[in-house]
Amino acid sequence: MGRPLYFEELLNSLRAAPSNTSRDAEQNLYYELEKAKPKFFQLFDLPPRNAKEKQDIEAGVAKLHGQSTVSHFNQTFKNETLFLAQQLNCSELFCAGLIDDVAVLDKFGRRAEAEDAVARLHDERVFLLACLRYLFETAMNPNGLSPRLATIIRKYALELISSPCDLGDGKGKGRLGEKMLFEVDRLSKAMETIQTALVNAPTATTATSFGESILRVRLDRVRDERRQLGHLLFIFTAAREMDRSGVVSLVRWLSSAKASDDLVYYILTAVLSALNPTPEPENPDAPPPPLLGDATLMVQINSALEQVQWAMPGLKACVKLQWSLWVLEVRRSDPHVQGDLTGIEKDVEELAVSAIKADAFKFAKDLVVRSKPTSQDTADLIHEIGATADFNSENEGMDADFRPYFLLQLDTLVQSVISRMSPTLRRLRTKEDDVEYAASRAMRLSMAASTTLDAANRRNDTEALFRLIAVIFAEREPDAGLKYWRSEMDPDDQLYVFLQWAAEVKRPELTVALYEMLASLARGPECAMEAFNFLARGGNQYSGQLQAQGSCSWSTLFNALQSTADHLAKTKPSAMQVPFGRRAGTVGTISPQEVDLFRSFLRLLRNVVRYSAPAREVIRDHQSFNAIQTLFEIVRYTVPL
Repeated sequence: MGRPLYFEELLNSLRAAPSNTSRDAEQNLYYELEKAKPKFFQLFDLPPRNAKEKQDIEAGVAKLHGQSTVSHFNQTFKNETLFLAQQLNCSELFCAGLIDDVAVLDKFGRRAEAEDAVARLHDERVFLLACLRYLFETAMNPNGLSPRLATIIRKYALELISSPCDLGDGKGKGRLGEKMLFEVDRLSKAMETIQTALVNAPTATTATSFGESILRVRLDRVRDERRQLGHLLFIFTAAREMDRSGVVSLVRWLSSAKASDDLVYYILTAVLSALNPTPEPENPDAPPPPLLGDATLMVQINSALEQVQWAMPGLKACVKLQWSLWVLEVRRSDPHVQGDLTGIEKDVEELAVSAIKADAFKFAKDLVVRSKPTSQDTADLIHEIGATADFNSENEGMDADFRPYFLLQLDTLVQSVISRMSPTLRRLRTKEDDVEYAASRAMRLSMAASTTLDAANRRNDTEALFRLIAVIFAEREPDAGLKYWRSEMDPDDQLYVFLQWAAEVKRPELTVALYEMLASLARGPECAMEAFNFLARGGNQYSGQLQAQGSCSWSTLFNALQSTADHLAKTKPSAMQVPFGRRAGTVGTISPQEVDLFRSFLRLLRNVVRYSAPAREVIRDHQSFNAIQTLFEIVRYTVPL
């Protein structure tokens, strides 16, 4: 068989290190890591083509792998090497080394194929990225390591992140994070080249081009490498180790990103993490981000947001909303800021409102929906709320192991907006309600569409916020939304107050979005019980009555269902043809708006009774609810609930 992969062996050494705590073993690992450092800094760099190397390969002699002895090649080996160098556009000697690594011996001499060498190249890259990920994740969470080993790995990881390295392509020096971002773009160009080659690719590899099958494999491998680089960039920002230049580069990358690029998920997640000014909930005593007081960062991010044309305005709005929270924290903590705190908040509010009115919530919601979610709850929601952003329907989404980080960062953004900008959200909804009321009144007076207010003045940002929360928690782990239900224990936490405020909505479209949000927040045994109690109180913290009234209460909702069932029973049904073997149904008269309303309520009811046995028993046995009989009565009719 061929030579072992360098980074595969290093990864095995790293994984075995915690079980071998001798000082000699740890010292040997240190030497291995130091030897690998230049290779880490090279990342995916390939040496360029070289005329002298080509001549040597054509002559059948060359020194491989830095050895002092000369190797001799047969014609097949020479042909495969030169073909590979042409396909990868890189050094002939490097390609000869790849061919030599995968070569096997038989009675005809060494035999290998360029396809095997390409697979080896991508295998080595996978292990290189796996080593980096292991090092950085272990440095952040060194559980199970001896103090000496933890110190070695953390010191080494910090050196990798902070030391200068050659960015390649004549871009000068920079840090590893910047190099990774440049590599993301280089791999994007490589994907375009492969896709172009696929157009007229032969079925099998020929003397002049790779075959279709190997090109498709390469396309998948390069796509995966880009995603792994994106994941590493997020780890850098989550560790607060990305420097100013790196953060600005991430933001500028997003400004020119295409809607069809799945790296948008990864880089946006990294930017939201980098510009999060508050400590993570699990580490509230952590120091503030090192860049929080960086005046140059403020200037450069403002420039990237205000002076650069973004390919996706909604993406810009998401970043701008996160940036408003950063600016608010900077100005609150800066003792030299002139004026009182109220003035500061008003100034930052304008920044946040402009982001919200540029559809930050709606874009973020669409981003979750378009990222190919896996939970059935989210699949149900997709049918109801759809996605309106300009995303390619063939978007590949993201790897399953990254999805929790993506959802967590969006959740953190939403929580921060609710907690820090609650008055702003209230004013926005009040204005929305006023505009809708004026439009409705004008319609009643004139009955002509032309008399309604201009559509540009009509906003649905509150609805978009509710639905963003709905799609986030439809995918997160059960009971992830518990902080929304129990934050009333903390007088400074606005999340539960937000739910109470949300329960006061009157407009039908907002009510539907409210129930969708509550349904997702009810996932999990504890959350389901909290949701049951919330509706038992009618959305009122101080009501202890199970039959509390209000638009957000069990009594009101079950009464509405019963009224609908009675109405359907009185409406003269029309026969409906159904396929053989299915029960015939009847069609009553119920408006599409009512269908949406009841469907969202039933989704909430389903999650409450699915996750909480006590709540299920109370709802089943409560005589005034009459839940089971009412639901069966509605099932008799072909209402699409």
